[in-house]
Amino acid sequence: SFFGGYGFNDLGREPLTESAPFGEPDERNDAVLLALLSLEQQVRAFGGVALRYSLFYDSTTLSVSPVSRPWDGVLPMLHLSDAARAFVLALAKYKAGAGYNVADEHPLTYHDREIARAEAADIRPPLQLPDSVIRMRSPFGSMLLTRTSMILDTGKIRAELGWKPEYPSLLECLSIAAPVPKGIVIPRAKVAPARTAESESESESE
Repeated sequence: SFFGGYGFNDLGREPLTESAPFGEPDERNDAVLLALLSLEQQVRAFGGVALRYSLFYDSTTLSVSPVSRPWDGVLPMLHLSDAARAFVLALAKYKAGAGYNVADEHPLTYHDREIARAEAADIRPPLQLPDSVIRMRSPFGSMLLTRTSMILDTGKIRAELGWKPEYPSLLECLSIAAPVPKGIVIPRAKVAPARTAESESESESE
């Protein structure tokens, strides 16, 4: 699945758990949101597991895409190898009908993501365009690049599957092959504490 199911809007800087509204129509992207909701419902109906992946990256960059000049919303990121490990763990520690957010520890603006990738690969930096131009070139993609901001809480997959990212951030991944670009501020994602048996018993008694 895909984190976009939470909606293509500014959802603030409070990390979203898996219980947040998912697949709710917003009049602009109803088909996409309902498709993601239907996908998860079908998977769970057959006893499957839904992994809500973030934007993928790795250490290889051949080109970068245009970015919004004014928009500074942050998006959840995820290294491809960490996505694969989450998939393997979900199969090995199968829990029918479960759903999990999968993201690294440092969300970034798409603007900073593409600049960092370009600098690490020593290629031309991304074009910085007005939102109106991006919307003309890519009507659906622009919803993600010019309107969406969110942080994912990954406490559940850490607690239940024992998963955590080997690559805490895109910038750390890129520093393996190149210096970390300067001037990029990284908001650190919050991770909700794992629920213990004691805390669960207290909540039930209430």
